Amino acid sequence: MTDRAVPLGILAAIALITLLAPALAPHDPRSADSPALLPPSEGHPFGTDTLGRDVFSRALCGGRQTLGIALLGTGIAVLPGLVAGMLAGFFGGWADRLLMTVMDVLLAFPNLLLALTLIALTGSGPAQVALAVGLAGLPAYARVARAAVIAARSQPYIEAARAIGARPLRVLLRHTLPNAREPLLSFAAVSFSWAVINGAGLVFLGFGGDPSTPDWGAMLNEGRAAFRTAPWIALLPGALITLTVYAVHRLADAWGEGKTAR
Repeated sequence: MTDRAVPLGILAAIALITLLAPALAPHDPRSADSPALLPPSEGHPFGTDTLGRDVFSRALCGGRQTLGIALLGTGIAVLPGLVAGMLAGFFGGWADRLLMTVMDVLLAFPNLLLALTLIALTGSGPAQVALAVGLAGLPAYARVARAAVIAARSQPYIEAARAIGARPLRVLLRHTLPNAREPLLSFAAVSFSWAVINGAGLVFLGFGGDPSTPDWGAMLNEGRAAFRTAPWIALLPGALITLTVYAVHRLADAWGEGKTAR
């Protein structure tokens, strides 16, 4: 529990700050009402950017889009991937071959290249970025779900459930899935951290739609050109991305260690 408490506390703090960002932000994150490139000061704890917008306010509010894209992208990857992996791993046969062939074709493409291809087809914007990130991460999650279900279905309690006449769907949902939850939760956390990094990366590249909307990836792009003279523009959003990914990976490790300990 201690191993999980620290990353859960970090993630809870980030989530709370993100939800309360409009009330906590000392300035309008879109308003360029201050001189550009002001260094950190009492009025601007993390300075201002190249347009005179408060970096601290933009970082607080930027988590809404960055984490929103990551959550939506993770859902797009996990839910269909879980269904495909469960069906393939539990029933096997032609369903396994068909579903995993499709997943293998998608896995043949590098994740970011596949996401960029989908962005090119669907256009720019937060929803399109989330869709691209989610579909790029789907085949990996389907493969992990399949492996977890195959490992669980070989256990004696699955054979016992079948022997007493339990229907396949009941065996899958009531017995197999709950006993495969640790690897599924752990990889879902990894998928979320991947979605944070790659979603921010796509927004960094300019695919996030309205450039005035606060976003950690967009802030990194804004701070790139002035990093030598005004490093504070990129430091806070970069630190928030790093801290989020670190906490998520610590949580995934804790889940994996919990499974190993049992």
